[in-house]
Formats: sequence, structure tokens, C-alpha cells
Amino acid sequence: MARDVPTRRSKSILALVFGADLGAAMVVAAVLEPSFTPVFYSLGLEARPVRYGVLVAVTVLAVVVGQFEYTRRALLTAVDGTPASAETHPDLIERAERLADDAGVRTPTVVVVRTAVPNSFTLSGYRSGTVVVSTGLIAILPGEELEAVLAHELAHLRSGDAFVMTMSSFLPTALSREYSPFVDPPSYLEEGLVAVGLFVTWYLLTAPFFEASLFAPETALTFVLVVAVVVLAGTLALGVLATVIGFLRQFFSFRREFAADVHAAELTSPDAMANALEVLGDATDGMTVQHDDLEALFFLPHGFSTPEANGSGVSRAYTHPSIEERRERVTALEGE
Repeated sequence: MARDVPTRRSKSILALVFGADLGAAMVVAAVLEPSFTPVFYSLGLEARPVRYGVLVAVTVLAVVVGQFEYTRRALLTAVDGTPASAETHPDLIERAERLADDAGVRTPTVVVVRTAVPNSFTLSGYRSGTVVVSTGLIAILPGEELEAVLAHELAHLRSGDAFVMTMSSFLPTALSREYSPFVDPPSYLEEGLVAVGLFVTWYLLTAPFFEASLFAPETALTFVLVVAVVVLAGTLALGVLATVIGFLRQFFSFRREFAADVHAAELTSPDAMANALEVLGDATDGMTVQHDDLEALFFLPHGFSTPEANGSGVSRAYTHPSIEERRERVTALEGE
């Protein structure tokens, strides 16, 4: 049961993400190829298809690594956590190392966030992942229940869905000013200067495409029109893509929470997992669900937000089953 992971949806999400990366890389490579022609000739790459293919491959790699790093850095900066160590959190680190060994995954980096809101989430990494837990989670859960939650997060690393969720979080993360990879987010003026710099750089790189001088009015007008079309089409495409990925992530996240719960119950015990869900359900009753497409990353969908009563209990999270459903699924394991 622990292997009950919706691989088709997982592959569909990654196909969309990498397809978008490939499309962006092909456009960028088409713009850069004329400017890099002398470099390719010096390397003995004279055939244009070869030059273009090399640029596409390099650009795809840069885009994938860039969005992976951006997502990780932006989210870790947003939660403002501190890496745990054997000196600062010996019990937590010991549990994480032992459970990682039992689960057959590399020991993740453990980050602790100072907030009374009990929650956790997992991000993928190059060699090992990162498990983020709150001080509220550590404080409210006894040892066995805390281990069950840690095992749940390790299950996401073991199944590979932490990578899927990390990569598919790029669009909502990049499009939101709330999540920035910088310690001090840039001001609108600084962002404007960067945009102007990119515009000028793009204009200069297109020089090989124009027969007339770059300073000719018709050249500048043609470039502005092309940029306007590209930006408009790109914005519409991103909107559609983000919507499709969002729907797939909802269904994928819904199922993956069940699978991770079951794996955690098998690695620790069904009783410990069920008790952890009960304690956390009671502690978070009435909190507002975090509806920004990032709630799918968390153990519970309210994120690390400040508790807020919404007047009618927890609002519906489309990325997570209810606490009751999760407890029923885990409790059923006790009779097997």
C-alpha cells in the first residue's frame, strides 16, 4: 500500500514542466545562436543544426537547474528556518538519521522554523532532500508521533514525489512576490532597472537578425513589436500551463498524502501515525487553509501561517484529504 503512488499524474506533471522548459530553451537558443556562431566555429561546430542543438541542451539544463534552485531558495528563505545540528537538536537529528536509514534514503538536511504552528514539509535536493519542521510540531508531538511525521516526510523523498512537487512549485513561487530567493526582496525600482537591462541585452543579442542599424527607428519598432507579441503569448501560455499543472498537482498531492501516511505507519506504527494526525488535527482546528498552490507541500495545508479562526472550522483543502480520512486509512492497517 505504501507504494500506492499516482505515477501517471507524476509523469504528466513532469512532462508539462520539462515541456515548458524545452519550449523556453528553444526560443532562447534561437535568439542566441547567431551571436554565438563565432564561438561554435572556433570549436569546429559549423553545422547550424548542431549549434542550435547544443544551445538548446545547455539552455534546458540551465533552466531546469535554475528553477529547481529558485524554488528551493525562495521557499526556504520565506520560512526563515535554521538548519538543525547534533548540537542544537540532538534528539531530532538522531531520529531523522535513524528513520532515513530505515527508509533507505539519504539523511536529509533538517531545518527548524520558529513558529507555534505545528507543521512540516519536504523539498527535494541534489544528493538528499530538506525536511522543514516547526518548533510547534516538535513541542506538541511525543517522540513516536514526531517520528511518524518525520517518516511521512521521508516517504516523499523515497517515492520521488518531493522532486515532482518541488519542480511543479516553480510557477506559483516565481509569480508571487511573497516568495523571493533574496533575503531582501528587490524594490519595484530595482526590478524595473533589471527589466530594462534585460531588454537592452536582448536587443543587442538580436543584432544578427537585422540588416539595418540597431539605431534605426524601424529596427527598434520591429523589436518592440516582437517583444510585445512574445511577452503576451508567453503570459497566456504560462497562465494556461499554471492552471493545468495546478489541477494535476491537486489530485497528485491528494493521493500522495495517503501513500506517505501509509509508508510512515509501516516504518513506525499505525498507532503512532494515527495519534499524530489526531493531535495535529485538534491543534489546528479552525485554522485557515493556505490557498496559494504551495499548501500541497505541507503535512497539513495551512502552512506556517498564523492561526486564524475562519468561523466554520478548517476550510476545504483540495490538495489534502481530511484528517478523518487519513486516520481511517492508517487505522485500517492495524487489522492487516
